[in-house]
Amino acid sequence: MRRSPDAGPAAALAGTAPASPQPGVPPAVAGLTSVVVVSHRSAATLERCLEAVLSSSAAVEVIVVDNGSDDGSAALAGELLAREPCLQLVRNPDNRGFAAACNQGAAIARGDALLLLNPDAFLPADAIARLRRHLGHDPRIGLLGCAVLDATGREHGPQRRREPTLARSLVSLLRLHRWAGCEGIEAPAAAGDDGRPETVDAVNGSVMLVDLALYRRLGGMDERFLLHAEDLDLCRRVREAGRTVARAGDVAVVHLGGVSGRRRPFWVEWQKSRSLWRYFRKHYPDAGAALGIAVGTGLALRLAARVPFLVARRLLARR
Repeated sequence: MRRSPDAGPAAALAGTAPASPQPGVPPAVAGLTSVVVVSHRSAATLERCLEAVLSSSAAVEVIVVDNGSDDGSAALAGELLAREPCLQLVRNPDNRGFAAACNQGAAIARGDALLLLNPDAFLPADAIARLRRHLGHDPRIGLLGCAVLDATGREHGPQRRREPTLARSLVSLLRLHRWAGCEGIEAPAAAGDDGRPETVDAVNGSVMLVDLALYRRLGGMDERFLLHAEDLDLCRRVREAGRTVARAGDVAVVHLGGVSGRRRPFWVEWQKSRSLWRYFRKHYPDAGAALGIAVGTGLALRLAARVPFLVARRLLARR
């Protein structure tokens, strides 16, 4: 396990120089990656997630922010804290939301890079070091994601996201992206692979490495997004700040997905739809009324279509 910064090439984070800290902000430690894991009813996967991070070949500190878990997640993190000096635990009395918890962790982070990691994502030991090398080789990159796989090794969730304009969102909601000339949110894989990260508009939000100084300049995540779309919003603001968002396809992470929300699937689906609508209202306030109504209707229909599936899954789980 590597828990202290080294001076090797992977320690250099291009575009980020340890600057004089702002009042109340700890000084950046060159080569140290601050890993923030937000837990909420994540006991089923949290220990495995943290053990994987603590086995990293790169120097790390781990900050667990628990959002009012009632399943022993915080207690589990506390047990690890007793024997892992690089681990910190922040306990919230209730669920403040993913964005707010990430910002809490970033506020006390000491590294020069910030890794935002879901509690049901499992990193290979060399993942952080390899992601940092990519950042070190291209100073234009402000935020970097990776290939996200399910337990069987297949791509899981969004991989190469385009900016979710209202038109693209409508195409994806209606599944028209399969038609020639219809461009949805998810972009196809690029032809060929030269080993360099591919530039995208947004990455899978379960694993995101970001220049911590940039993250703080942007004010962190928008806490008005309680759940979902906060990653899309962050990626957009990174691009608006003049930096690029990229996906390192040669770094793969297993992500189970949905562990924290299994006990409240209807609430999760509602928050997802609500956050997507908030994103559109924030970034496309001047969009035509007809297109806005169409997307809003599409989101409502998507939510309605998911309800029978969620009911059936719950009934089957009880048998």
